[in-house]
Formats: sequence, C-alpha cells, structure tokens
Amino acid sequence: MKFGKKIYELRKKNNLTQKQFAKKIGCLDIQISHYENDKMVPSIELLIKMSQIFGVSVDYLVKDDINELAKEKIIDLDLLESFKKIALFDDKTKKLIKEIIDSVILKNSIKSMV
Repeated sequence: MKFGKKIYELRKKNNLTQKQFAKKIGCLDIQISHYENDKMVPSIELLIKMSQIFGVSVDYLVKDDINELAKEKIIDLDLLESFKKIALFDDKTKKLIKEIIDSVILKNSIKSMV
C-alpha cells in the first residue's frame, strides 16, 4: 500500500480530520492532503511524529514507497526531489514544465539519430 493511502486510512481510523491531524504533527492541513494524494512526502521529523501518533513504525509508513522507488530505478535523488517540488505547482506551470522536458527529450532523441 502506498504511503498516502496508509496515512489516509490511519487518520480515518483515528477519527481525525486533515486539519486536526495537521495540528497534531505541526504542519498545514494542505500538506496532509498532498501526503495523502502522494504529491509530497513529509520530512523525517514529521514521519516520526506520524508514527508516534498512529502507533506504527516509520518503516511501516514508508516501506512500500521505498520498494516502488526501487522498482522504477530512480537513482537521481536530486531529480526526484525536483519532481516532488514540481508536483506542488499549479496545473498550468506543471504543463509548461512537462512541455519543456518533452522538448529536451525529443531534441536528444533526434540528436542520437544523427
């Protein structure tokens, strides 16, 4: 199960709203929404607070996500962090960034053919 789904289910099981949960761990409720929708990952400090509130290990919260990352063989962690930040942008900006990336990929594909 992905991290976001685990957080959502644990929050619901504990009868907490996103706002209540955010207050307990010391963040904004919009961040909880981003975590639950797998658009953002929390800091280590927040992961520890989450694990303490829910009575589960940090390993339980993140293990499946780590396995998913390994399956996709994402080895450039700086690039991964950039994509996490981009995921928080508005749709128009994300579309523009995707077009730029697609253009660079196309350019490199054409270059390799020549």
